Amino acid sequence: KVIPQIGNHDGRGTSIYPYYNEAIELFTDFCDYCGIKTEKAYFKTKIHGYTFIVLGPEKTVHEQSYITTEQVEWLNRQLEKEKGERPVFLVNHQPPDNRNGVYIHSQFGGGIGENYELVDNTLIKYAEKGIKILYVSGHMHRQDEYSFEKANDNLYYLNLDTIEYKKGLGYKMDVKGKNIHLEGFNFVTNES
Repeated sequence: KVIPQIGNHDGRGTSIYPYYNEAIELFTDFCDYCGIKTEKAYFKTKIHGYTFIVLGPEKTVHEQSYITTEQVEWLNRQLEKEKGERPVFLVNHQPPDNRNGVYIHSQFGGGIGENYELVDNTLIKYAEKGIKILYVSGHMHRQDEYSFEKANDNLYYLNLDTIEYKKGLGYKMDVKGKNIHLEGFNFVTNES
C-alpha cells in the first residue's frame, strides 16, 4: 500500500516559477492510482484498520508546508472520530516548528508555517484524550540522524533521516494494538 505525500520540491519548481497547480493535479492523480480519492494535498486513509492522516501544502512556499486553518479544522474532525483503540499515524513532509529541531519561523524555516501552533495544539488535545499519535516527517536532510521527540505519553514526533545519500534506507514498522516498533532497515541489502 502506497500513501503519497507531497513535499516542498514537488510544487516549488523554482523559487521564481512555482508550479503548485500542476503539482497538486499530478499528486491527486497519483493518489487516485493508489486507491485514495482526494482533490487536496491532504487526506485520510486506513490500512488494516489503522488511520493514516496525510497533511500537505496548500500553496507554494519555498521551504514550508503551508497548512491552512481549514486544513487544521479538517484534522480536528478526523481526530474527533478516533476512539483511542489504535495509534493514528500523521504524515507530513515537514516537522512542525519547535519540534524535531525546527526553530525558524520564516519562509525558509522548513516547518509548517504560521499555523504550526494550531496543528501542535490539536495533536496535544487529542493525545490528552487518549489518542496515541505518531507524527512522521522528513525534509531536514539529516544524514545518519533521525530525531524522536516525545511530547507526552500519547504524542510522538519522528523525523526520519534522509534516504537521499544511501539507497534502500528506510524503516520497518510493526504495529500491535497500541504498540509501535520501528526498525531501521536497508531494503537493498535486506539488513537491519
